[in-house]
Amino acid sequence: MLRMLRSLRAWILVVAVAWIATITVLIMSKPEDGAPSADVLATQIADALRAQDADRLAQLVSLDEGGDEVARVTVANFGTVDTQLITSHLERLNGVQVVVDYVRPNGERGALRLPAVVSAGRWKVTPVATP
Repeated sequence: MLRMLRSLRAWILVVAVAWIATITVLIMSKPEDGAPSADVLATQIADALRAQDADRLAQLVSLDEGGDEVARVTVANFGTVDTQLITSHLERLNGVQVVVDYVRPNGERGALRLPAVVSAGRWKVTPVATP
């Protein structure tokens, strides 16, 4: 047994198995993009905009290409105009839409309507527009 522990081949095998196990655990622990329901999606979008968290918003965008950029611009536009009182709710008109209501410092009210889609059991919005 002691001779086996001194073998380079045994250590290479142990390191390879540990490496594969680590990669597998990292892949399995990555959170899924999207939300489990439309209600949770609406809440997560409002939370991401309030926190000005573009990374969290990007996980809720259904675009394959450019979702990160769209989320970053959307969060930047909400932050630039110092948007306040961000809330969200669902509308079931022509499908499901997440409606983000906001108030700007000058008192102007606005609403951002984002079509929601479900894919593989996860809810996302497409596309994210800017206020």
